[in-house]
Amino acid sequence: MKKISLYLFSFFILHFICKTLTDGFSPHHLLLPTPSQSMWNIQNKADSPYSFLSQEALFQEYKYLGHGKQAYVFLSEDGKHVLKLFKSFTCQPSFNLFGKTYSLRMNKMPWIHEISSFLYPKDSEAFKNLCFQSYVNAGSLLSQETLVEYLHLAETPGQLPTQFKLYDKIGVLHILDLNKTCFLIQKKTDLLYPTLSRWIDQGNISSAKQLLRNFIKLYFHFIELGIKSPSTVEENIGCIGTDPVAIDVGRLLRLDDKEIPLEQIYSSTRHMKKWLSSRSLELQAYLEKEIEVEMENRTVLSNSTMR
Repeated sequence: MKKISLYLFSFFILHFICKTLTDGFSPHHLLLPTPSQSMWNIQNKADSPYSFLSQEALFQEYKYLGHGKQAYVFLSEDGKHVLKLFKSFTCQPSFNLFGKTYSLRMNKMPWIHEISSFLYPKDSEAFKNLCFQSYVNAGSLLSQETLVEYLHLAETPGQLPTQFKLYDKIGVLHILDLNKTCFLIQKKTDLLYPTLSRWIDQGNISSAKQLLRNFIKLYFHFIELGIKSPSTVEENIGCIGTDPVAIDVGRLLRLDDKEIPLEQIYSSTRHMKKWLSSRSLELQAYLEKEIEVEMENRTVLSNSTMR
């Protein structure tokens, strides 16, 4: 009995260490594409912008860059593209404590992905559909704002390479059949906060102001399209020069049943204001002023339209 307990304990410890070292990445735990005849096969649609994937983005190796809640991210050899491989559904039980909701992260448990899919098949399917709709929104409604270059959600037998090479966090080579893989390719961007921080340190306030102005316009654009604002701003927004880019495409869901109030901009920019308050009071004041100007302009436009 002691030997069995020791073996089980060793297995769980080894499993935990391996998942920690690799951030839990495994080709077996990725979100599976739908059948080729499904509604998510956007490659077969006449108006699809994804009927062709550039060879520059496709025929090179990718190395591990990081991960988020919904995807593992890999960087191309030339540094111009990022590949996102979507995670499969994992059950996350939640509980309330002192008025706050907490989720139990169980992604490092052995066989948790298989258990979740078996015990919660409806939740797993609902999760997939929500994610897929968000990815499609990113490409169709916000293609310029997200810089999505290619989106693959359904099987495409024989159309894409079957020997696609990528390296995980510890340098292990994996070979994927892209025809049987859910993935998305975006242009590589810089991150918003490090870029602002660098410009502040360099005294490049004019560029910082332009980026903040465009950042505000981007969030108003989300509101006008009826898209819920992403949650953690610094993880969701990148930039190329002074143009902001929504790099997290897993939360771009459209609310068709109700209008998002313009006041949503205040909660969307709360973290940015706090961040600027300790780095540049000038830019903090500029951000707040730009928000009020945009709010006033849109209120006037809305009132004139109603007359």
